Amino acid sequence: MNTVPRDYSLVGPERLAALEKGLVDATWYTSPIDRDQLRVLVQRRNGPAIRDTLLWFALLGASGFLAHRSWGSWWMIPTFFVYGTLYGSVSDSRWHECGHRTAFRTAWMNDALYDLASFMVWREAVSWRWSHFRHHSDTIVVGRDPEIAFQRPMKARFPLKELFGLTSNPGETRKIFLNVIGKFTPEELEYVPADEHRRVVRTARVYVVVWFAVLLGCVALRSVEPLMFIILPSFYGKWLLVSYGITQHAGLAEDTLDHRLNSRSIRMNRLHRYLYWNMNFHTEHHMFPNVPFHALPALSLATKADFPPMYPGFRSVYSEIWSTYQRQKTEPDFFVDRSALLPASNRHTTATPKIAKPAADPVPTNSGWIAVTASAELSRNDVIRFDHGEATYAIYRLDDGTVRATDGLCTHAKFHLCDGTVRDGQIECPKHNGRFDIETGKAMSRPVTVDLGVHEARDVDGWVEIRP
Repeated sequence: MNTVPRDYSLVGPERLAALEKGLVDATWYTSPIDRDQLRVLVQRRNGPAIRDTLLWFALLGASGFLAHRSWGSWWMIPTFFVYGTLYGSVSDSRWHECGHRTAFRTAWMNDALYDLASFMVWREAVSWRWSHFRHHSDTIVVGRDPEIAFQRPMKARFPLKELFGLTSNPGETRKIFLNVIGKFTPEELEYVPADEHRRVVRTARVYVVVWFAVLLGCVALRSVEPLMFIILPSFYGKWLLVSYGITQHAGLAEDTLDHRLNSRSIRMNRLHRYLYWNMNFHTEHHMFPNVPFHALPALSLATKADFPPMYPGFRSVYSEIWSTYQRQKTEPDFFVDRSALLPASNRHTTATPKIAKPAADPVPTNSGWIAVTASAELSRNDVIRFDHGEATYAIYRLDDGTVRATDGLCTHAKFHLCDGTVRDGQIECPKHNGRFDIETGKAMSRPVTVDLGVHEARDVDGWVEIRP
């Protein structure tokens, strides 16, 4: 038994060990799902997110108004409790979904709500977007994932302190003040690209200006009431965020390429699902991060047969985590191994790629054209993978029926674009939601910054062909 604690930093020896094990930007297991059904599930809509956001703002406004009117009385305790929870906890799920740019169809709506929620949940928006990209690339891979909250052996005092933000918020505050003067932590330098540093500094300075403006307001009014509305809710209102967050990964497997083993899905009632924006379907979200929050229940039904049983509620999760914590006192390497709960017919942890299968070995003609697949195999707004020699290509049919071809791997982290979503003439990477223009290969949204190579493609005589 290994009794030496692992180094969970991103700059220690575990980083190299993860690379040697093939865990860095690796190919993860993906549950089988009908392609036509998945294309429906990944469709973005503004309606659900606008409805939920307006309700959230209305609840914030109403509870804030009641908290203000009850200032100085005992009624301020329950009203600020509600306001703080809506501010400091519910903002987290909005931060998360808009960070993936899946909540709204309209891009600026995602970015606007993401920036607001980042401030409310006490996270510098730019660096945390890149942190979360890494979390999805290398989920619970030690030495790579900056968001492993529950390290082995687990510490009981961590969630107790974190209920009021007493662990993460002070650390984030120190980081923000470093960013203000243009400095970065070693871990930030690991996952934030150099060309984003200026944006990090600018955002950090905006945060600090707002903080000082609130403090000046307190001095001017001779009251701490402004603090109760803007800064302190990120601390006293964080309890529900932590309660949800504990259920996601605590006590599960590390260094695995199967989200069914390192993430939990848990049944929740309608109220919790609204507050949490369906992130209780956490395994499904990690496996298919391009599916928006409102479609996660349907995704869960579509993949149910390939998943271990969903946890029935908070009690079962907390009981399991508490038992794991107790056992790790004497067995630091112990974790909850869910592999025995996977379907017996599908316990492997390697992905099954969607690859074009020509009728015969593809051979370039004298003009360089290669037959890829029968035309009928490629639907509108669909994409398939085609391997030829050492190269991998993505072949598309757009909404107007034309076919196009690009390089098959995302330029950010080398994930196969054949598992992505074709939308509005763009291909969205299935892992981090970066987008490329299919016609030109141009990188359209972060985290992708390097363009794709494009290739000639045509549909003739019942066959889709490309000329690399």
